[in-house]
Amino acid sequence: MVKKRALCCISVDIDAVAGWLGSYGGEDSTSDISRGLFAGTIGVRRLLKMFDKYKIKTTWFIPGHSLETFPEECRMIVDAGHEIVRLISVPYAWKIDS
Repeated sequence: MVKKRALCCISVDIDAVAGWLGSYGGEDSTSDISRGLFAGTIGVRRLLKMFDKYKIKTTWFIPGHSLETFPEECRMIVDAGHEIVRLISVPYAWKIDS
């Protein structure tokens, strides 16, 4: 009997601070920035630890702002064998008229 396997793709979107910059009509919220800093530091490390525990390889979508703000954590992602897709930051992307 053939052993069956389930396959899935896991990706992480780590906008960190970049996701909050200029939201709310240009004003920056200190609580949003605080959450972004937590995500870019502690959050990344916790996810890497969990992915390592379960031997999971992932793809991380990271905007340039986050790559520049959290270089150590981004290096940890690469060193752990995960894939990084670099994105540009697009402020007010929801306002772009297609």
